[in-house]
Amino acid sequence: MFENLRLERDARVGIIILDRSEVKNAINEDTMLEIREAIRKFRSDKKIRILMITGAEQSGSFSAGMDLKSVYGLDRSKICWITALGRLLLLEINTGIEFETDPVEYFEGILNNRKINWDLGENWKPIIAAINGYALGGGLELACACDFRFASDYAKVLLGYPEIDLRIFPAWGGTQFTTKILGEPQSKNLIFTGQKITAKKAKEIGLINEIYEKQQFLEKCIEFAKNLSRKDLNVLRNTKKLIEQSFGDKLIKGMALEYKYTKNW
Repeated sequence: MFENLRLERDARVGIIILDRSEVKNAINEDTMLEIREAIRKFRSDKKIRILMITGAEQSGSFSAGMDLKSVYGLDRSKICWITALGRLLLLEINTGIEFETDPVEYFEGILNNRKINWDLGENWKPIIAAINGYALGGGLELACACDFRFASDYAKVLLGYPEIDLRIFPAWGGTQFTTKILGEPQSKNLIFTGQKITAKKAKEIGLINEIYEKQQFLEKCIEFAKNLSRKDLNVLRNTKKLIEQSFGDKLIKGMALEYKYTKNW
């Protein structure tokens, strides 16, 4: 039983609905752990072939990012650990590897020259981010860790990294995933300025794949997912490995550097 999200399924599509409407689906430690559990549950289910993450409709938000109130007053080491947990969660979302290592120990190991071998887990399945409202900070990082990003034409769909105005940076892998998707110039423009962009602008720069009308948004996302579910999963897995292999080790090294710099926050 989950307290911060709901699970649904439509044919071979497993749907994770972030449901903390009172805080615009902001993500705290418990939500991270529930997302991880839900993804593992669907990935181990042989009847499910495609996963989708979205926000509860009444929230008006995909996710507003890290729940800052949940870390207020915590000591630096605990905040660093929670941030590392979020980073490792997104790496698991992206690769399908189930990490059982303590998140701080994992990234410390990378910094101490532990050998990196980027790969995909045996239970990897494509994940779609269905962005139906605000996707800010960690919410946008979550979307960028997914394989596809679709956005509603709803006016409240705004995407961005406001962290710069808090004198921090996107620390769940956002500096790495965003650069992989957009390239260096657009990534710097988005992260350095802290600007919030519309779905239309996000599609223009390649941050999202497609925009659907609000009234048909989930229906269109599920239709895409069902079409994708008819493809050979092993071929999809191998194709993802071929497409992302050259960036894989760099991704993990970059995330380890994010960890290193967050220790000084």
